[in-house]
Amino acid sequence: MEGRDSYGSGLGGRFNLVASNEDRTASTLLKMDIGDLQERLEKIFSKLEFESQEIDTEPGALKLLADWWDANHRGKPHYNRVNVIAHRKALHLAWIRGMPVITPEIMRQALKLAEYLIGVRDVFAVSKGDDKTAIGENKILHILRQIGPKAVAAKQVVAFLDGMMSRASVFNALKSLTNSGEVEQVQINPVSGRSYAVYRVSLKAS
Repeated sequence: MEGRDSYGSGLGGRFNLVASNEDRTASTLLKMDIGDLQERLEKIFSKLEFESQEIDTEPGALKLLADWWDANHRGKPHYNRVNVIAHRKALHLAWIRGMPVITPEIMRQALKLAEYLIGVRDVFAVSKGDDKTAIGENKILHILRQIGPKAVAAKQVVAFLDGMMSRASVFNALKSLTNSGEVEQVQINPVSGRSYAVYRVSLKAS
């Protein structure tokens, strides 16, 4: 249930309902009323320690899964085993509700979740050659979003990363992000001393 990639449910670790592009902080979000969900989860997790549980899948649900897979995703890049993952989501949904079988309705809900996870994966997918560059740019964007709308100098970004990226890599990434329009470069011209550039997340992009 845990999973480390964008397909993992994370059910055993946390409930994270904040979207990947969310820029609000936790303190500004409405408090989520989950009622007795934590107590219920503890009970059903504990129950699995002492007895196994088998949940069958109705033929109609299996057909829905097969049709969805064949029509939309079989053989496409980034979609390897998504049919297996979608079936696992259906299992989670049935189990958490105490259902003895995966119905077509539960499978429909699981496929909606699978489509969302595929969308997340597509948004963040990069080609192999660009992995290192994209990871570095994402780290810098994360920092700039955290401190935005304040602008900071490149050397401050290097300090924030605390050795995770070289100075040259930070400058190259900032240049690339500026060219793409995701980051704005602002020129500071002090009364005395040399002018210098500072960077912030683009107000147009946000």
